[in-house]
Amino acid sequence: MRIDVPEGWEDKLADIVRGTVLIVGAVDTGKSTLVRYLWSRLAGRTDLALIDADIGQSVLGPPTTQTLRLADPEAPHTFPPRGRLACWFVGSISPRGHMLPTVIGVSRLVALAKRWRAQTVLVDTTGMVAPHVGGVALKWAKFDLVRPDVVIALQREQELEPLIAPWRRSKRFRLVELPVSPLVRARSREERVAWRQYRFRMYFRRAHEITIPARALALLGTGEPVPDRLIGFLDRHGFLLALGIVREWDGQEMRVLTPLRRLESVDAVRLGSVYLDETFRDRRYPERARSMHRQSPLARADHPSSE
Repeated sequence: MRIDVPEGWEDKLADIVRGTVLIVGAVDTGKSTLVRYLWSRLAGRTDLALIDADIGQSVLGPPTTQTLRLADPEAPHTFPPRGRLACWFVGSISPRGHMLPTVIGVSRLVALAKRWRAQTVLVDTTGMVAPHVGGVALKWAKFDLVRPDVVIALQREQELEPLIAPWRRSKRFRLVELPVSPLVRARSREERVAWRQYRFRMYFRRAHEITIPARALALLGTGEPVPDRLIGFLDRHGFLLALGIVREWDGQEMRVLTPLRRLESVDAVRLGSVYLDETFRDRRYPERARSMHRQSPLARADHPSSE
């Protein structure tokens, strides 16, 4: 795939060859294009890793998840990479109301990539950067937890100034500021919804139904596993084994659509804040679950109002 590189990108990025590289920018600023460009420059090395932390418009994994992939030793140039895999379940398509699992997940995946001996870790993030929705606080928390060697900021006008201005005077990491490509095209809300629908449909295309007794696993989260609610099956380290969609819940048993084949490695089930209809289109609050959420202030705080 041909990548059109804006003037100035090559010179500023020429010496980025090692360390953790965190990419920040608002929605539709070309973060994913930059990731592909960096991967093409570094391709051929087997110590390269990519973390897709864009839970709303993910490329490596299904929406609501953060995904780590290593370069495939047999095909290191392949993008998206097809090497060793790990996932973290945030449970939402937006960090709003899910700040803690968002920053914890990125931190845990970066640490895991380094344990897997990745020398360069590219981290793609969400487009939530506005201060009034918590974007600045979220990214600063990631700086503290991930401790990047390089932060690449894609800025169209002055939208990132509240986020990056103080760091120009810091030596904690190298700040690289890049212009947004004029070829970047803004996507509509419906296009974003359609992408998530496609990604969910592909993920569940080989799913089957399983029945789980209520007392078999730890159930984490707010509310009940009502029908259509997205859930995550977690291992004993907290990483995601598989997603599931609740089909039926009677208080005793939960019937779930999932690609997971065996429960032996499952330590807990985490409830998500997204509901999927029969076409895999996401909804935040189905009619039959609204009364449940009105009763829980914590559940209302979990509601993501923007991507």
